[in-house]
Amino acid sequence: MSEAGTCLWEIRPSAAGSGGDTLLLLPHAGGSAQSYGAWARWLPDGLRVLAAKYPGRGSRGREPAETDLHRVVGELGDALADFKGPLYVFGHSMGAYIGFELCWHRQSEGRPAQALYASGAVPPHRLRTYPAPGVRITDEHLLELMEKCGGIPDAFTDSPDLMSLALELIGADLELVNAYTYGAPERRLSSPIVAFGGDRDRLVPSSEVDHWRELSTADCATHLIPGEHLYHLDNEAAFTAAVSQHLASLQEEWNE
Repeated sequence: MSEAGTCLWEIRPSAAGSGGDTLLLLPHAGGSAQSYGAWARWLPDGLRVLAAKYPGRGSRGREPAETDLHRVVGELGDALADFKGPLYVFGHSMGAYIGFELCWHRQSEGRPAQALYASGAVPPHRLRTYPAPGVRITDEHLLELMEKCGGIPDAFTDSPDLMSLALELIGADLELVNAYTYGAPERRLSSPIVAFGGDRDRLVPSSEVDHWRELSTADCATHLIPGEHLYHLDNEAAFTAAVSQHLASLQEEWNE
């Protein structure tokens, strides 16, 4: 594992270097690149695996957390400016919105991603009920969110300082999501969107997941996964197998 720049962590390099197939992982609100450190063991051999390092956590813990999604996208876009190989983008929850905008940014530059894997998020052109746009986010909102995501870890309840840091970070991430808007209704990706949702996710109704296909002009797919909001981390081997299967099918199509 190595560093690929201030905002990117190279979990696994590719023998083909920057020209090989790459999967970029975009963490959820309150998450970090380290959440995805084990994924490389299950993803296809030869695939370069990168994870985004957001400000305010991990090796960037001394930086203030970012509350403007487009600044995060701009930083990632700059870091990937010299990237030449096929790029696949995975984002969960907040990361799905960052992923959509990054894919749109690259498409606008004539370098579309091969696919967007949008997970655990209401599509940005649809009404997001949590957090409700314009509502001031309080600690009560954040604690409710943590409960809906599977409960508050004992480490947080046992340490007021750790709980305070967690609430501050998640609060900043929710501000980022709350301020984000989809914008012009005609924006569609030329890349396929593969949407994932949890069948017991209390934040993202399963009925919303299929609406991601409305944001692409390509053939799209929808998958419901057993679990709550963090289903992608609760059973990493099974979830990465689903992503890997779709990656393989796309690679076969382009190699024909």
